Amino acid sequence: MDDLLDAVAEDERRTFEAGIAAAVRDHPAGARLDAVLHFMSNALSDDHLQQLVITEPEFVLERFVSILPALRTSLASLIEHEGGATSSPPSFAEDLADALIRLAMSHFLLAEGDASRFERSAAAIVATKPANSPRSAR
Repeated sequence: MDDLLDAVAEDERRTFEAGIAAAVRDHPAGARLDAVLHFMSNALSDDHLQQLVITEPEFVLERFVSILPALRTSLASLIEHEGGATSSPPSFAEDLADALIRLAMSHFLLAEGDASRFERSAAAIVATKPANSPRSAR
């Protein structure tokens, strides 16, 4: 059973990474973060993954813990590149990425009927100006 769960998780990871890559590839600089958040919003409502949360919650939580650092690093890099020359300090990009990933995980684990709520919440977080740091206009 563990091998099957690992295979499903690996397939989902590859699918997710391909979706993120496509969102970045298919959108111009300045619009990529929004495209990634939109993709993530759609991915959160995947019915067969929701079923996995119900049937194997321990496995899902362990998998999230193991992939969190890589997701945070990848998203922080995108945030830094989207910010341009007037971007916030790198620590802000990592903190913002961490907040967005944790928000996504929360929406995934505690699914509700409104699939667009994550995207709206994420947009509000992205629009927040960090303390003691200028932000470029979006």
